[in-house]
Amino acid sequence: MDFFGGEHMSKEEWNSPEILYGAALDPNSIGPTFSPIPSAQILTGPTGPTGATGPQGNTGAQGPTGLQGSSGLQGPAGIQGPTGLQGPTGLQGPTGLQGPTGLQGPTGLQGPTGLQGPAGIQGPTGATGTQGNTGALGPTGLQGPSGVQGSTGPTGLQGITGPTGPTGNQTSEPCFQDIETTLQHCIGRMVSLLLSGCCDPIQGQVLNVGNGSIRFSSENGTRVIAICNIASITSIFLAYITNLNDNTVSIINTATNTITGTPIPVGNNPISIAITPDGTRAYVANRGDGTVSVINTATNTITGTPIPVEGGPSSIAITPDGTRAYVANRSSDTVSVIDTSTNTIIGAPISVGTEPFAIAITPDGTRAYVANFLGKTVSVIDTSTNTTIGAPIFLGFNPLGIAITPNGGFAYVPSSGGNTVFVIDTSTNTIIGAPISVGNDPFAIAFTPNGSFAYITNSSDNTVSVINTSTNTVIGAPISVGNDPLGIAITPVGTRAYVTNSNDNTVSVINTSTNIIIGAPISVGNVPFGIAITPDFI
Repeated sequence: MDFFGGEHMSKEEWNSPEILYGAALDPNSIGPTFSPIPSAQILTGPTGPTGATGPQGNTGAQGPTGLQGSSGLQGPAGIQGPTGLQGPTGLQGPTGLQGPTGLQGPTGLQGPTGLQGPAGIQGPTGATGTQGNTGALGPTGLQGPSGVQGSTGPTGLQGITGPTGPTGNQTSEPCFQDIETTLQHCIGRMVSLLLSGCCDPIQGQVLNVGNGSIRFSSENGTRVIAICNIASITSIFLAYITNLNDNTVSIINTATNTITGTPIPVGNNPISIAITPDGTRAYVANRGDGTVSVINTATNTITGTPIPVEGGPSSIAITPDGTRAYVANRSSDTVSVIDTSTNTIIGAPISVGTEPFAIAITPDGTRAYVANFLGKTVSVIDTSTNTTIGAPIFLGFNPLGIAITPNGGFAYVPSSGGNTVFVIDTSTNTIIGAPISVGNDPFAIAFTPNGSFAYITNSSDNTVSVINTSTNTVIGAPISVGNDPLGIAITPVGTRAYVTNSNDNTVSVINTSTNIIIGAPISVGNVPFGIAITPDFI
């Protein structure tokens, strides 16, 4: 292939004497290819006295410009001799045409500088000679004549681009620093993702996280999503409902208010449910067979065998650190304690009042409050010793539910006999103020996350009452729900309250900002009873 863009000479033609002579007057010193000849050496005499400067001669007339000669190869520079006496400047001749640049020879070693002779009288400027090529730098000798400048060689072809290397570890990306840890907590959880450049969030389950991406399962199948394409993540809260006569647990996606998956089989007559603070497990009290079932919320399947407790378990609560589950056993007047790390019973059952029906634990985990239905009292358990503290707190009516305010300062107890809610000061374990009148047969109670409002199901009125906890007064009219409302739970963000309607097998949803029902009731299993909602894990 001709890389010079035209005709090219053979190797023999390039090495011909004519070409070499055009490249330099001394072809024998062109690089290592040719045999060197001895350098001429001029002996330098002693320096004479400096002569007087003569008058400056007249500048000669500039001659016409000569034709440009052809460019030869650039020869090596001659060996530089010592500097001789500077002669007078000759008249400047016409400027010749500049030839092409020759090939550059190797640089020689620099020789010593010769003695400087006296300055001569400056004459007129002589004509510029042709430029010689640079030879090897040797000791300073006589300066060789300038060779004709050779032509510039053509530009070589550009090499091909190599393949792109593998992507490195992306853990230094800002998006990783922001959300990778959050995504790790979301494994097995239902979330809503907003992707960069996408309009609508997508809902599904995070299967795993790694190598800069997540595996995400949704109704459209499983896909891999780059972490840096995720603009935001929000929890999807799942409501778990015990179906007393179906021996199952149904799950509602609170983002869509639709059933997700199939009902989970548990023990006989599941009546109450509680979810661990990390949201990984749900504990179900089975009244009919005296056991507790454990659900893995990532797979919504039963883990292990049912845990035997005492007779007639009716309510269950889990400590804030998730290490213990306390179970109120209505038929045996006791409370059983489960170690959630091993799912085994700890110690002997704790004796409380008659027919304990509901149980709640303070936010600091130090005490458990037990509502005793037939005893018309509330027992208090010290969770560090699992023994009762003082005498039961007497109400005078039959309590069916109990809940502790988020700040731990008060226990609210609905009592069916008097259609009221009692308020207990947990610092003194005494009742404060008059009981708050609500609807007929108040059953269960739940607080908004900020503790400002308490929602109470009135089972015989088919309503829900709302109490302002700063004044302990009922606000607004009762909210109509389904038939025989029993259980109630509020989402972790406090925007929705979910109510189990045991006689029409549905769940009603209340907008807590307006206290108005949202949409149609959601159909679940037979006789929905207890309800619990997963925590916010983001």
